[in-house]
This record gives sequence, C-alpha cells and structure tokens, in this order.
Amino acid sequence: MKGVLCGLTTLLSAHVGSAELLFSDGFTNDMVLQQGTKSAVYGLKDVGSDVTAVMTDTTTGSKTQLATRSVSDSEWKAVIPPTKAGGDYTITVTGSTGGSIEIERATFGNVYFCSGQSNMQLPLHFTFEGANLRDEVGNGSYSNIRFYNHPNMKGQTPYEPWWTSTHGNTSWYNNSYASTIPDGVSDEVGDYGHVNLSPFNGFSATCMHFATSLIDKTGDHTTPIGLILSAVGGTKIEAWISNSTFNSCKNQSTPTGGGLYREMVAPFVNTSITGFLWYQGENSCGGFMGNSADGTGYGCAQVGLVKSWRAIWSVEEGTTSPDAPFGIVSLAAGGYEGHGYNMARMRWAQTGNYGVLPNKAMPRTFMAHGYDIGDPWANGNCGKENCTHAPFGPNCLNYSAADFPRDLQFMEPVVRAHDCPFFMGPIHPRLKYPVGRRLAEAYFNMFLGGTNSVTGPTIAGCDVTPDYVTINYNKELMKNSTLTVNENYNYTGIVDSNTMMICTGALGGNQTTCNCLGWSTIVNTSIIYCSDGPGWKPDNLDDLEVVQLDNELDLGRNRYLDIWQPAPVVSDTSSSVKIDLSRVNTTGGIFAIKYSWSNGEDSCCSSPDFTKGYLPCFPGHCPIMDTTTDFPANPFFAKIQNNKCVCLPPQVCDQ
Repeated sequence: MKGVLCGLTTLLSAHVGSAELLFSDGFTNDMVLQQGTKSAVYGLKDVGSDVTAVMTDTTTGSKTQLATRSVSDSEWKAVIPPTKAGGDYTITVTGSTGGSIEIERATFGNVYFCSGQSNMQLPLHFTFEGANLRDEVGNGSYSNIRFYNHPNMKGQTPYEPWWTSTHGNTSWYNNSYASTIPDGVSDEVGDYGHVNLSPFNGFSATCMHFATSLIDKTGDHTTPIGLILSAVGGTKIEAWISNSTFNSCKNQSTPTGGGLYREMVAPFVNTSITGFLWYQGENSCGGFMGNSADGTGYGCAQVGLVKSWRAIWSVEEGTTSPDAPFGIVSLAAGGYEGHGYNMARMRWAQTGNYGVLPNKAMPRTFMAHGYDIGDPWANGNCGKENCTHAPFGPNCLNYSAADFPRDLQFMEPVVRAHDCPFFMGPIHPRLKYPVGRRLAEAYFNMFLGGTNSVTGPTIAGCDVTPDYVTINYNKELMKNSTLTVNENYNYTGIVDSNTMMICTGALGGNQTTCNCLGWSTIVNTSIIYCSDGPGWKPDNLDDLEVVQLDNELDLGRNRYLDIWQPAPVVSDTSSSVKIDLSRVNTTGGIFAIKYSWSNGEDSCCSSPDFTKGYLPCFPGHCPIMDTTTDFPANPFFAKIQNNKCVCLPPQVCDQ
C-alpha cells in the first residue's frame, strides 16, 4: 500500500500554489524518528515541483539517498528505511525549483503519541512531582527523552491538505537542554493562568512520567524515547475521531465528529510510532455513556478510536504496527465536570464496557486507573495555606508517609508542603507520577517481557451465602501476583462511597431498582424512570424533555438513589475477598453488588476527616489492590442471580 498521503484525497486550494518548501509540523531539529521500521518525513512544496532527500550520518559521514515521491501537486514524502536506535543524523530535502530545508541532530528511538484533553495536557508545573523531576533531569537523568508539544490547532486555516500542517511554531526538545530554560522565556507553550511556562515545565506530566517510569523499569538510559503531545483541554471524544468512525456509533454526545481530527491527529498519521497513550473523558461525562456491544455512546466511540487510529497509522506496510500498544487512563476522582452520576459508567465505557483492558474488542491495550488518585487536597487542605500553626492547623490530623502506598511514600513531603499550584482546581489532580508509573508498568508487563500483571484484580464471579459474599478474582490475569486488602483501608460506612456496596430489599431495592445504572425524570413532572437499565420507560421519549438525575443533588427527588449499603471487606485470600453481611441489612434479599462504582462520592476517602480536609485523600486508598504492582482492582457492577454474580454484557463474571 502506498500510504495515507498517497491513498487518500487531500484538500487543496489556490493558496497552496505558492507554497514554499516546508516540513510538516513535528519535523524539527532534535526530533526522534521511529527505530526498526520504515519511517518518513513529509511536507509541502511548490505545485508541480519534485524533491530529493538525503539522510547523513554525522558520526560516520555516510549518506543515504531517501526514496521520495510527490503525493499530490503540493505535497512530498521521503521514506526512511528501517534504522537502528540512536545515532545523529541530518536530513536534507531539496526542491527541483530551488531551495532546501534541513533537520539537524535527528535520532532514532521509540516514539509515543500522547493525546486527549486537559489532564493529558496538564503541564509538569502543575503537579506535585514536576519540580523534583526537573532537578533530576538537570542533574543528568533521563537524557534520552525528547519531546514535541503540538500547539492547539483548532480552527486551522483550510488552505492546507489534511495530512500536513505547517502553522505550528513549536520544536522538539531534548530533556537536558529543555530543563535549563527558565519560565517566561519561551512563548511556545502559551498561557497557563498567566504563567508563561518553559518547554519542560509546560510539557505533559502524564506523558513525561510514562517515559521516565519506563526508563526506571527497563534500566535503559540509552535508547532514545520520543514523546509527541497532541492534546486539547475541554474536548469530547467525538472531536478526535474521523467522521466515518463517528457515524459507526449511535447516540453520540455531539452532532458531528472530527472537530480536532483534522488538525491534531491527521498530520501525524504518516509518522511511524511505537504506541499511543490516551487520557480523555471529563467533558464527555455529561453525554451518553452507551455500550460498545450495541454500538452506542462513549463505549462505542472508545473502541472506534482505538481501531481507527491503529488502522490509519498502519496503512503503509512496514511502518506503525496495526496492533500498536494503546494505553488508556481512566478518569480520576473529581473529574466529572458536574456529572457525577455518570462517572462509574464512564470508566466502564472507557474499557469498551468489558470492565478490563485488554479485551476482545480492544486487544493489546492497557489501562492506568485514576479513580483512587484524585487530588489529595480536593476537599480543602491542612497544608501551609490553611494552617494557624505549623505543621498542622487546629483541626488537622497527623499522618505520615506510612499512610501512603509503598510506591508513593516518597511523595508524602511534597503533598504535605502543598507548594505547587492548581490549574483550574481539583478536576486536574496534581498527582500525575502514579498515572505515568501505572501506564509504564502495564506496558512493560504486556510488551517488554515483564512477568507481572497488566491490570488490577478483575472480578471473575462471586458466591453468596447467608453470612458472606465471596468475590473471586481472575487468577489468570493476576499472573504471578496475588491480591490484598490495603492495610490503610478503613471501613467508613459512608453511603455510596467508592468501595464495596450492596443493594438489598431492605431499603426498597429489587431486581429493577438495584440494577438501574442511571435515572432520569420528565421535565416539569414527578415521573422518574430507569433510563439505563431494566424497568419501565416512557413510550414517547422522542417527544419528551427528559434530564438525567444527578445522584448527589437529586437524592431527595429519587428514593431509589439511596438503596445501596456500604459493605466491609473483612478478609482476603490470594485471589478472593469476603464481605461481612452481618453488618448489612439483607432483608428482602441481595440483588446487586458494586465496587468502585460510585454514583455520588467519587472517592474511597469518604469519611469526614477527608471530606473536611483534615487529612489528605491518600493516593491508592481504595481497599483491593494487586500485591506486586499496586494496581487497584477494576471497578465492577454485578447483578446477583441464584447467589451468583452476573455482570452486564459484554462483561462476563459468572465463574
């Protein structure tokens, strides 16, 4: 196959007729090209002209003539043969009508495309770990990382073809040099709360921590890593997919798709890469979550995005793998943009509704959960700003590093110091190192020979007896590890917390009310019905104005939102946990059970000590986790039938 630039129609205009010889955005000095596969550089040229391209190894002086072709009257592409990692190269492109352009100090390594909305975009400056990482890089660590921050190109002029973009003003940077540039010098990153950030401080914390954690895991400080960031805050998933992918899903949250696909995705599809990282969903929480099994909503769009991106990046054989690794971050606590009633369903939809990655619909994918790593001080803080005497305020409680998970105990001093600023509040949690670490751990175990689990404990089934519910977890997915109940977990008994919850007949539950995932009301009436799940629905929905009920704000309007009871996890084996039913009113029978599936309080830190800000919400505070990787258990929702769990399709948990 000839590749996307050759095989797809481009959008041209008379403006292109006067185009000078240009590289497309993303091709600058110091860039990283994908090692071990065919790669390419491409751009614009004068209409009707030809180009030649030469790659020079500056170490040996050897030159490689690159195969070039005109892929339209105004576009050119030069194909680079598979090249081993490392090296220092100059790529020179010359036009037949005059002029030449160069890329200097290019190297080859593993390239990752990091995309999504504002939590992927969130700069290191706004994270607890950013300052320390900058110091480490300044002292010589992680010098094999280079990065490129693609500017927000929304509304780009339509004069150019889709598959090239030359309006950006950003460059590739190597970590060592970027860490020396102070804030206020570079104008590339733009304004973050009136802070003109340096390229390093302004780069994605999640994307960078993935790379640094991968280096820590592999011990490979030599092979270059290239990070391409293409993310825009406040965007929905529909904007990031092509119109054809959008049209394959029903009940989307926007009338059309592709709003950012043209400017932020298409210009990179001819760039060979190792894999993808995706962190998005906050602005989609108010939409229809849907299900990939019936081709609706976010669940369908998430599967479609993964499939379509892999397909278009791999159109040309021998470039990006058609099943390239694809990592997804589930939304952190507090990231629901005013739509908390959808948060649990959003995280389920982010897995394509299978409850775990990888799965049948999304093979060779992996997930870093964020539900247990919201901002520690989301509910206020007893840090230095609110203290009347150091180190604690009058109502603040003592804590230590021992209250943090073992892999995050080193972060206790920076959380306590509370020195880094928020960006627009706790919807952007300042804990991004654990997100990057989880992505790197899962990636290493799936693709680089790691022997530990790729995901956290995943429900396989359950057994209900009069005294206990035993939740059994998938032993195969745990590989060489076991599960444990977090030693810092304290059963709080708070209704609708993010921990284990049971729905019984005691508070009005039944097979319909307990198994409803979302409630709605007809405007200007008292009629309430289950809009996502079993039970009665209005016949003439298309003619009615309905709204979803917010499970926190509308508790008084819908008694069915208060039928769940918290259930303590009291013991565990290597692959199961027990729930003590003696502390739950099971009158009328048990109809459903859920874990980390909150409809209101979106945190495992739901006691007054946390909600009033007397303590930080310690990261990783939810009870069930993998012993080896510290991955949290995957959230689940299951009906109880014949004393067994039955998950909602396409998820299966009936073992």
